[in-house]
Amino acid sequence: MNKSFYELKEKVDKIKKMGWIKCENSYSNIAGIKFEKLLGKEIENFPIPDYDDIEIKTKCKSSKSKITLFSATPDSFLFENKRLVKLYGYPDKQLPQYKVLNNHVSSKTLTYIGNNHNLGIEVDWEKKLVILNVYRGQLQLIDNLTSWSFELIEEKINLKLKKLCYITVDKINYKNSTYVRYSEDSYYNIKNINKFFELIENGKIWITFKLGVFKSGKKKGMLHDHGTSFEIYEEDLELLYDKIV
Repeated sequence: MNKSFYELKEKVDKIKKMGWIKCENSYSNIAGIKFEKLLGKEIENFPIPDYDDIEIKTKCKSSKSKITLFSATPDSFLFENKRLVKLYGYPDKQLPQYKVLNNHVSSKTLTYIGNNHNLGIEVDWEKKLVILNVYRGQLQLIDNLTSWSFELIEEKINLKLKKLCYITVDKINYKNSTYVRYSEDSYYNIKNINKFFELIENGKIWITFKLGVFKSGKKKGMLHDHGTSFEIYEEDLELLYDKIV
């Protein structure tokens, strides 16, 4: 391990020894927020690693969700997510007069989004694009204008994801409070960037659209873009990374 890995591991080991830690609130991502506070970091949304050149991911053991690697809006056209919602979105459950698009999309299976539309992903190595395909039914391709350039994805990875610290967390609720315990930590170096595109092509990295609407206030009914994320299951991490320890 390099120096930054050793320094971070020392800090993680101290936090692990603290045992159960009471949190100030019960947000879904409270384990990650609390960990950053314990490291002495300010909460920020900048697209840079969490500690020196290392990205930190925390995940509750009980969670079946995928790990979000990074978020990236399609760079094929300006306001592309807005176009997708307008053309292919479906009614919001609370405000059915407005459209949303909240779906996981893969290259190996089609995702049905209603109105006889399905979404899928392909990797175009020649054009260096990750492309979102929209089908009518399962066979008729009707839209392949949405894409992410290799250049954009490589920039995200080089900036934030070449080194990774992955921490599993226990979480309990007791007397109206949430407690977390950081139990296991692992450290990784990315294999290579082409491996990322191979894993998209093989259906191991998913793209998730989180395009909702504001439920109240002045922005009620307007698009609420929570980010379009590239995600992977925990059991597939070592397809993308070499484990150091």
